[in-house]
Amino acid sequence: MNIAEDTLKISKSANPLESLQKNALALQKASTSKKLDKFFDNLTLKLVKTETDYWENLKIESHAECFKRWVFAIMSVHTTWESNVRGYEFATKDMSWTLDKDVLAKMVTDARVGINHRRNKGLWQLGEKFRDNPDQFYKQDGETWQECRNRLIGSIYGLGNAKTTYAIALSFPTEAQLCCLDVHLLRFMGHDLSNGHASNLKVYQEMENEWLARCDKYGVAPNVAREIYWNKVQGRRNSRYWSYCLEA
Repeated sequence: MNIAEDTLKISKSANPLESLQKNALALQKASTSKKLDKFFDNLTLKLVKTETDYWENLKIESHAECFKRWVFAIMSVHTTWESNVRGYEFATKDMSWTLDKDVLAKMVTDARVGINHRRNKGLWQLGEKFRDNPDQFYKQDGETWQECRNRLIGSIYGLGNAKTTYAIALSFPTEAQLCCLDVHLLRFMGHDLSNGHASNLKVYQEMENEWLARCDKYGVAPNVAREIYWNKVQGRRNSRYWSYCLEA
C-alpha cells in the first residue's frame, strides 16, 4: 500500500461526526457513572440497615404469599403505582377468581387497572401453574438467581425480563441477586434505550450486572438499593407509601 492509499484509509476511519458522537457518549457515560457513584456513596449505614430490616420482614413465608407477589407484579405492568396497589388489593381481597374465569374478568374490569386482556390471561395462567407446581416459582438447588429468573421468563403471559425479575425480587427482597430494570433506572445508569427496555435477555443481564456489581461493592442488597433509589425519585422517606399493601 502506498502513502496516498494509507492516508485515504486513515481519513475514512477518522470520520469527524463519528468521533464527535463517540466522544459525546463517553462524556455522557462518565457523567452518569459519577451520578451513580454519588448515589451509592451517599448510602448511609443507618439507611441501608433500616431498609434492609424492613424488606427482610416482607420476605415470603408461604406459597400463598409467593402467589400474591406475582399477582402484584402482573398488576404493575404499564400502570401507576397507585393503580398497581389498587389492583393488587382488589385481586387479593377475594381470591375466588383463581377458580372462575368469569369472576376473574369481572375482578380485572372492576379493578380499573387497564390492559384487561393481558392481565386476565396472565393471572389465569399464574393460578393454573401455581396449582400444578408452586415449587417452580422458587430458586432451585444449583441455580443462580439469574438462572432462576431466566427459566421463569415467558412462563407467565405479559411478564418479560423486568417484571419477572420484579416478582422474584418482591418475594425475596434481601436475598435475590437480581434487579428490576425499568426505563427510569436504566437511564439513571446511563442506558437511554429508544424502545424503553433491553433488546434481549443477554443485554438485560449485562446491564443488571452493572447494578449488582455496585451493590456488591457497597454491601447492599440489589432490591434494597433499588427501593432506596425510587424513594429518592418519589421524594419519600421510605417505600411504605405503596409497600404497606404487602405487609398484611
